[in-house]
Amino acid sequence: MNLTIYLEMLRSKKAWQLTKYCWISKKERTKGKNLMAQRNRNTVGVDVEGALIIRDKIADKGWTLRHLSDFTQLSLSTINRFLRGKFVEWSNFKEILKVLELELEDKYITKKIDTLNSPRRTNGKVTRPTLQLGIFMSGTFTEDKRPQIERTLRHLQKLLIGCKINLRDDQGVVTVSGDFSEDKRLHIEATISELEDLFTSIEVTW
Repeated sequence: MNLTIYLEMLRSKKAWQLTKYCWISKKERTKGKNLMAQRNRNTVGVDVEGALIIRDKIADKGWTLRHLSDFTQLSLSTINRFLRGKFVEWSNFKEILKVLELELEDKYITKKIDTLNSPRRTNGKVTRPTLQLGIFMSGTFTEDKRPQIERTLRHLQKLLIGCKINLRDDQGVVTVSGDFSEDKRLHIEATISELEDLFTSIEVTW
């Protein structure tokens, strides 16, 4: 075989392999984008008001976050992430509402934007919504600690905005929810530290 023809065949073969590789890579990239877009459409979160409604419902039932985790069979980290306004799977979101026997209006529900298929902005500033700082706390206590706990809770109530305290004597459980400004954070942390010494168990979600 002529050497020139042989070299030409090698070049053609490499070109075909490169074309095939690029085609497969493009196909895989498209598949990956479609999967990511599907995942975005199947995730959901709640805004600050929605999270407070859910926290209040947990408090009304006298539950801790551990109770909700057990009843929904979702990890505690997923529950914490959800109550901080992070996105979770749609099926997890529905399970939380089902267990709490709660219906949430659409205005409190946020959905992840499909950034892969949405047009990108090339000019102007994109502003991100900021979540107001909030806290949800649940703890268990014994009757002998109640006077000290009530006194400390009254102080905590002054530090929080829209504070809601639910104390259940029959179960020895107290839940607290509310918002706060950043300048009060250190005072709130110090107050919670006092409560940690008084409660038999405590869970705090910021």
